[in-house]
Amino acid sequence: MNEDLLNVRSLTKEYINKRRIFSRKSHIFKAVDKISFSIRKGETFGLVGESGCGKSTTGKMLVRLEEPTTGKIYFKGENLTDLNEKQMQPIRRNLQMIFQNPYGSLNPKMTLKQIIEEPLKIHKLAVNNRHKRICQLLDYVGLQSAFLDRYPSEFSGGQRQRIAIARALSLHPEFIVADEPVSALDVSIQAHILNLLIDLQKEFSLTYLFISHDLSVVRYISDRAGVMYLGKIVEMADCDNLYDHPLHPYTKMLLASIPIPDPEKPFEFVTEDLPGIQVSRQKHGCAFYPRCANRIENCLLDKPELKEISPGHFAACHLYTT
Repeated sequence: MNEDLLNVRSLTKEYINKRRIFSRKSHIFKAVDKISFSIRKGETFGLVGESGCGKSTTGKMLVRLEEPTTGKIYFKGENLTDLNEKQMQPIRRNLQMIFQNPYGSLNPKMTLKQIIEEPLKIHKLAVNNRHKRICQLLDYVGLQSAFLDRYPSEFSGGQRQRIAIARALSLHPEFIVADEPVSALDVSIQAHILNLLIDLQKEFSLTYLFISHDLSVVRYISDRAGVMYLGKIVEMADCDNLYDHPLHPYTKMLLASIPIPDPEKPFEFVTEDLPGIQVSRQKHGCAFYPRCANRIENCLLDKPELKEISPGHFAACHLYTT
């Protein structure tokens, strides 16, 4: 079994909503609430959930683009949360990120060559053969070296995401956070980018955190997956177990909402099992309580902890832990 490359322990991110004119005090908003998980070397760990559940914030904290409020992040056994910016600099070579928006993540005033060359300059790598290295990276992602002097506006969305992938690969990283890398692309292009990520993972022994709201995409590319709801991981398992034998009511609801690719069968969203659609970040009890059809009295009183229900299958639900 592969060893853990990255471990997250009780990771929390809080934002303070400053006091407004008609408000007497500031409010603390927990975007991520004491989540713990690990990612094995060479695997793809999927993180799935609705918009606003804390997926992207989690990914940014892992590469220290966002500073955690509390909790620990261990990369190859080293606690990243104890390191200052100067100490993080050499480690950043191993931690890279592919952003969601291929139109906003690239500097429109820089050429393709400048975009990929920038991280090499910052880390003072490939000083004598940067042009060769850049052309090699372009070849990896399926782009031609003849494009080097072009600007991002001259590329399609799929090509821009390939540029972003080449930039992430330029420093030979071990771990990449892919933050919804295909959600802004056409469906026909999504498959090409996903297959490219899979091929690159095999060739360079990469480890991914793959963030998406699309359950079908997560199942296609991930080895294991975690389901997030309002800042908490409510279920985590191997993808086959998670999709074929879901435990948490929220996971079941998400899976029931996946459209069936059959033109003869009309899509019907399951609503009869949902008592309400309101979303509530409660201080006490289960956050999914207002929407859960299987709720019990204990759900309103205590927050369920993520526990192993069967080998490798974790869930945070009082139906299985009480």
